Amino acid sequence: MSFKVGVYVDAENIRLSGGFKMRYDVLRRFAERDTGLVQRLNTYIAIDRTRWDQDPSYKEKQTNYLKRLREFGWYIDEKEVKRFRDEEGNTVTKANADMELAIDALIQSDKLDHVYLVTGDGDFCRLVRALQDKGCRVHVIGFQNVSRDLRRAADFYISGFLIPGLLPIEDGGTWGEVGSRVRGSLRFHLPEKKIGFISIIGTIDRYLWVSDDRAPDSPYIKSVILEADLPAGIDFQTLDSENMGLEFRLEENTYSDPPFIAKDCKVISL
Repeated sequence: MSFKVGVYVDAENIRLSGGFKMRYDVLRRFAERDTGLVQRLNTYIAIDRTRWDQDPSYKEKQTNYLKRLREFGWYIDEKEVKRFRDEEGNTVTKANADMELAIDALIQSDKLDHVYLVTGDGDFCRLVRALQDKGCRVHVIGFQNVSRDLRRAADFYISGFLIPGLLPIEDGGTWGEVGSRVRGSLRFHLPEKKIGFISIIGTIDRYLWVSDDRAPDSPYIKSVILEADLPAGIDFQTLDSENMGLEFRLEENTYSDPPFIAKDCKVISL
């Protein structure tokens, strides 16, 4: 059975919240993973027309970027950047497309089963509830500084950092292979042995809810991490209690199960 899917990207929020260079082709693939049949792919992007007219390099980059998104099947709502003077006389810019996104999602939801909101803005909590009241299942994808209320309101929340390939890792290699850099979250830890176990999404798969990597249909893989290899100032208790994950290099674990061990770790916000 197919589900009719709509995806709505608050591009400016994502850009300012750690999602710069997010890959829209991977996002589409992720939304389609669960027998999804895409009906709407909308992204709301800020365009600085003043800079567009004055900076040929900016114009060329934006033109090529928008062309690429259209090739991936996205509808682009261009929101012009506005400039204002604050109380101290400084020039500030603003490009908020919240209203356009909310109206489009509400109107178009009559023909949708699943709605993906790609944002961390808590102002969309009411939109989530309205979409749910209309019978839609609402998924939220965010990066940094994601509203806690928005996470709770969604039927399903996932950090964009954890989706394979959604946010490229420089020199990351092939996600999930030995030597590649991946991102994951702490599953559990054994204080007495000073080791923990990191859960990683191995592939973009419909069975993300099967979080037990021992299940045959689970898309997750597991890596051990030694307490001594955690970043300075971070312990397992902190990772377990905060919205934190790790980016790290997968190395072969030659000592025991699981087959991978995490090295060269750094903290990410989930």
